[in-house]
Amino acid sequence: KHALHGFFHSLRSEMAHLGVHVMMLCPGFTATNLQSRALDGSGKLNKGDRSTVGKEATPESVADEVYRGVLKRKRELVLTPVGKFMHHFVLRFMPAWYERQMTKKMKPEFDRNENV
Repeated sequence: KHALHGFFHSLRSEMAHLGVHVMMLCPGFTATNLQSRALDGSGKLNKGDRSTVGKEATPESVADEVYRGVLKRKRELVLTPVGKFMHHFVLRFMPAWYERQMTKKMKPEFDRNENV
């Protein structure tokens, strides 16, 4: 994710003289059927539930927010309250704590993929 942020910052700078607007979108978890087709490490369908943080957004609500973000020419759009808190506070001031918490939260998913 960090690499994507860097890429979008560079792309924004490189495209500005052409009048191209570049917006980085951080939508959080979105309720789609994408997970039903996800593959595990062996290439088989992943039968486990995915871990989520917070409530899943609908694709329609994400699309509405993106549309408004484009109209306002936002540089970055973070859609979830958890994401905004993480982005603006936790990652800046408590990165090690964040890594430990996410590792704990995602452990069942990591373990499931390790056994493949």
